[in-house]
Amino acid sequence: VETTPTQFADPNVYLWNISNNGELIKLESFSAPPSHRATHCDVAYPNTTLLGYYRCFTRQLVQANVTPVVTLWHHTRQRSSLPTSLDTSNRWLNKKTPEAFADYARLCYRELGAHVKMWITLNEPNDEMVSYQEGHQMLRAHALAWHLYDREFRHIQRGQVSLALHMDWVEPAFSFTREDVEPAKRVLDFHVGWLAEPIFGSGDYPVGMRSWMRQLNSLELPVFNEEDRRLVRGTYDFFAMSHFSTKLEDPARFKDSLRVYYLYNYINEALKAFTLDGVNLKGYFAYALNDQRDPEFGLYGQVHEEVIVKASLSNYRNIIQHNGFPIPGAPPQQCPALPQPCSGCHVLIRGPVVGFLTLVGSAMLITLGLIVYYTAKRHKEYY
Repeated sequence: VETTPTQFADPNVYLWNISNNGELIKLESFSAPPSHRATHCDVAYPNTTLLGYYRCFTRQLVQANVTPVVTLWHHTRQRSSLPTSLDTSNRWLNKKTPEAFADYARLCYRELGAHVKMWITLNEPNDEMVSYQEGHQMLRAHALAWHLYDREFRHIQRGQVSLALHMDWVEPAFSFTREDVEPAKRVLDFHVGWLAEPIFGSGDYPVGMRSWMRQLNSLELPVFNEEDRRLVRGTYDFFAMSHFSTKLEDPARFKDSLRVYYLYNYINEALKAFTLDGVNLKGYFAYALNDQRDPEFGLYGQVHEEVIVKASLSNYRNIIQHNGFPIPGAPPQQCPALPQPCSGCHVLIRGPVVGFLTLVGSAMLITLGLIVYYTAKRHKEYY
């Protein structure tokens, strides 16, 4: 049953007062084109109103020098984020789900691909609440969506497709002892290598993961047949990871000096990876926008109805405005030449930003996230 989301019916245009109280300011003399609502059920009967909205939205992002990155499925832990018909039929364990996901991906590629050149099929599927059997089906869904783009859209749209994995790093307590080194490697195998190795590596689950499961006499880890191995291996154009911290909770809610330290040092390490190590690093984005949606992760805090700018946001903005680590009193550095925005869109002009769209099942949400991604040579190397 379709509701009536007022945000898609309001023809007015608003300026987001992001640097102060976060309120929307209505702009006089600006209006959006009228929309016509349609019924919405599943991939076979898409909501044309929402698709039209996102076509317009992504086009305006590009015209305002904002690069849209679209996520087709965003993990929401207790909820599957799948259409109702699949959600009530074994979810990811349903053999029809990977094919249905590919059909959904085709719809998004076709409708939004003119303005979207970077796609993430699955965001953080490597979660402890996802079973090995579900993960196996997710790999197939991702691979089908990647091959579909490669076959039908790449030569026209010239975009890139991959998935984003959640990755918190672990270090052995003592790097010279086997008792510490092997468990640390095993943690990474089970958490990241679980879904990375089949795509970016051998086409199968990590050897250490299989070995440990055999020691436990467990048959939970699925076996790739040759067809699925060929289907999944090499289905990437870049390697993307979401990384939040190494388990440090900042005690200060708004004057979050620990997060300021974290951002400065992680950005510095990313810069060194690019300039010193030759890593083909393409982006690093902070997560998330506000505490209302992601408690404690936001750059904006919120107390009741009051929006509060955290210290981390001011420092993060300072780095972006100076295009690097600013020396006190130094003028801002200019980015390379930027494309000219369209006439009439001047109210949207800001510095270079990356916008994330998350299309979740039959609902469509907008979110900002931290993601680091690298371009990679398929079948040869990854970071």
